[in-house]
Amino acid sequence: MGLSADRWEATDGYPTLKPDSTLQVLDKSLEVDDLAVDGTASSPYLISSASELFAAIKSKDIKNHFKLTNDIYVNDISDFANWTDNSINLNTWDSVDGFAGHLDGNCFTIYGLYIVPKTKLNDSYATVAFISSTAADSTITNINFKNAYISGASYDGSVFLSTVVGSPNNNNGISGITVSDSKFIPDRNG
Repeated sequence: MGLSADRWEATDGYPTLKPDSTLQVLDKSLEVDDLAVDGTASSPYLISSASELFAAIKSKDIKNHFKLTNDIYVNDISDFANWTDNSINLNTWDSVDGFAGHLDGNCFTIYGLYIVPKTKLNDSYATVAFISSTAADSTITNINFKNAYISGASYDGSVFLSTVVGSPNNNNGISGITVSDSKFIPDRNG
């Protein structure tokens, strides 16, 4: 890696090292129990990869606490402008239903979320979001999403929120979320 100029960027006028966007295949089989520490408020599960993040959102235990430790790249975003519903070689994020727990993004960014529904239910696509729904008292805070591609998105005025949680059980538990430089492709069939 070295100290080459292409590894640096200006942030608030100061040079900072660009995030390492080296990607791994998204391992959707990883479970919360595979993560280190006990997952309490004082010792949350520390999330540093897309696979660990996917394991976290499968949580069904309201007592679980998760915290991002760095920016996460789900996909390489260098060709983001050319992504379509039929893009290949991208990690496809599956919306997970019923998240229970507390996810603190720690003000880090999730890059390259790619959500394209594969099937339709009752003539409309399943909920298209980072998390399809949450349990009561769950919290999702302080996460930035950038270069997300979400197909089948609804335009009912809640695109911003529904990018994160399709059907939140507790809107008050969601705060500090930003979505930028992303593509929302409407459901053409619904």
